Amino acid sequence: MTDSMANMRVQIIAKPDCGMTGTSRYVRELHSGLQAVGVSGGVATMAPSLPGMIANPLRHLGIDLRAFISSYPLRVKLAPADIYHVSTQTMATLLHFQRFPAPVIVTVLDIIPYLVRHDKELNTFRHPIDAGFYHLAMRALGKADALIAISHYTKHTLVEELGIPEERIHVVHLGVNHNRFRPLDVPKTFRERYQLQEDDQHVLYVGSEDPRKNIRTLLQAFALLREQVGNVRLLMVGRVHAAAERDRLLALVDELGITGSVDFIEDADDDDLLHFYNAANVVVLPSFYEGFGFPAIEAMACGTPAVVSNRSSLLELVDDPTARIDPGDAAALCHAIRTRLNGDARDALLKNAARFTWDRTVQETLQVYEHVRECSRG
Repeated sequence: MTDSMANMRVQIIAKPDCGMTGTSRYVRELHSGLQAVGVSGGVATMAPSLPGMIANPLRHLGIDLRAFISSYPLRVKLAPADIYHVSTQTMATLLHFQRFPAPVIVTVLDIIPYLVRHDKELNTFRHPIDAGFYHLAMRALGKADALIAISHYTKHTLVEELGIPEERIHVVHLGVNHNRFRPLDVPKTFRERYQLQEDDQHVLYVGSEDPRKNIRTLLQAFALLREQVGNVRLLMVGRVHAAAERDRLLALVDELGITGSVDFIEDADDDDLLHFYNAANVVVLPSFYEGFGFPAIEAMACGTPAVVSNRSSLLELVDDPTARIDPGDAAALCHAIRTRLNGDARDALLKNAARFTWDRTVQETLQVYEHVRECSRG
């Protein structure tokens, strides 16, 4: 880091998230990493009230105002800074309504809701106001001084779908805390709490039931696997985000006759997640769309193989082509899972995961800051 960077003040603007979300993990790791190298500044998470003309219709629609305002803020309290870093793409609405006294960088995790807006199965907009504000955020991305895309796939979608010049987009992969996510023995107390039998084999999914995650194909693949392997269980770790879709998945589990072999686990914390990765024989991420794919990298950092779809950013994370399958092919997914239930490629998995570190994320982000600062000075 240059001397000029050591004196830089950066304010990160973030949603008041907590827990296991990828966005909150990114903000925590980035902020602590910047502090560790001497960059000053804090994280702004204050979300002011919406004007009554917007807030009242939202209330009548039953929309969670706090969540909505956090996702699509109109103003935040700014501290003096040399760089303002908006940590997720929906918060780019700020660029329409607030004047920033210094350059603004926006991290784009993905623009998947925009990509699937015309797909009746995958569209996540629950009301026109949500869709309208998301589109407003997409237009605001063009006002930023620079964008950080967390994968080459995300950069490609920004160029192709939104027409943003590629030279204004910098790819910075996210990282893994390798001091935390590592191979270890699973405590007996953990296995007892979640009723994980030593003799069973465990397939793990971590994430939401969002239709783009392709859980239906995963359940179909697991039903095939269950016919071939008797002592296998599917662990579905993640809080309910879409109740209607969760109900449909539970109905499919019953229809496929695998109710006794599928566990939906909603109350896991970060410590539990580490143990789940180590207890699993294989982690599966069969998504149609992903901006990055934390579970795949975190699993491999624990020495657990990951099977992923051959779509979007997941191609950048898993270097074994036989572990990347067509997300619409349940039989292929079943085969890929089965061949890895007793895999012994731990060294290769750890080597692949080692490519992704938060130190690298911080250093490459600093390079973007320095580039933007130099450009602003002319």
